[in-house]
Amino acid sequence: MFPTLAFLYFLLCGLTGLVLWYKMLRIMANRGKKVSYFLVTPGQLFEFGRVIKDEQDPKLKIKYRIILWAQVLLIPLYMIGVSVLIRLRY
Repeated sequence: MFPTLAFLYFLLCGLTGLVLWYKMLRIMANRGKKVSYFLVTPGQLFEFGRVIKDEQDPKLKIKYRIILWAQVLLIPLYMIGVSVLIRLRY
């Protein structure tokens, strides 16, 4: 049961994070920003924040903020999950 739960947890967090990251980079590329799909840096999150700040459409601005904050919140969620799974395992 434990390996299945761990696999599903990491699959859910990982796939969600990858989809959100790809959407974020695609939005930035459409705005003319230079993006790297293979090198993940925190600077890309800050650059996406600038894209949000420059956005004029309020509906798109809200959508972009949701993408950004979901991406940011997935990081500690993933780390908490790792620590809980390690504690359960050992």
